[in-house]
Amino acid sequence: MAGKPIKISTVDKIDHKKQLIVFTHIPKSGGTSFHAALNAILNLNYLHLIPGHNNPPDIDALSGIGGHFNFESPSINHSEKDRIYTTLVRHPVDRLVSFYKHVIARPGHHLPVQNPDLLEMDALSFFKALSDLGNNEVDNLQCRLLCEHGPYTAQKAIQNIEDFYAVCLPLSAQQKAINTIAKMCNRNSLKVQKLNTSTPKLNVEITPELIRYIENTNSEDMTLYEHVQKQSA
Repeated sequence: MAGKPIKISTVDKIDHKKQLIVFTHIPKSGGTSFHAALNAILNLNYLHLIPGHNNPPDIDALSGIGGHFNFESPSINHSEKDRIYTTLVRHPVDRLVSFYKHVIARPGHHLPVQNPDLLEMDALSFFKALSDLGNNEVDNLQCRLLCEHGPYTAQKAIQNIEDFYAVCLPLSAQQKAINTIAKMCNRNSLKVQKLNTSTPKLNVEITPELIRYIENTNSEDMTLYEHVQKQSA
């Protein structure tokens, strides 16, 4: 029998024989550190999935799985276990500035490999160029990943969070998220280690124009983030 996403109102403790923790990893939102913490809490029975590269031979042998895939993705929805979701969100301006730094510091990243001119652009020009190219990594990506299919709206993402995400907190509450999951798994919590922070410091001028551009082009993500921030206060 195929598993299903579990209504979180019915969850208190996690039964790893019947339930699978699924982490929706939103890029540049503390996900690498979160993967490592989940792996430790789940006694190494966790997979950081890169679809098409390290797909597990038996997903139901795992206690948890996470990666850059959207809610109820085909990468995980074939599991016979019921699925308990978790994620972290980040303010769109902070997330996208971090994304810009990440790409600019890595000439081998797929974006500058395909479009070398990106490496010479300031942040605003970079985002406008990606938008012109139809790249959805800078267009309400958080809502896209928290929705099963389009339209990718904050309303749909928030409904999924309220129904199926046992933990959805802002990045600033990452430690609280890990404490909550550890408690649900009846395991000791641990201090989250900050990983994937090796990007060289780049002087990015956060101008009012840049802020307006990001907030306007990511209005659904702004609504989503503000909702999660308010709920976590």
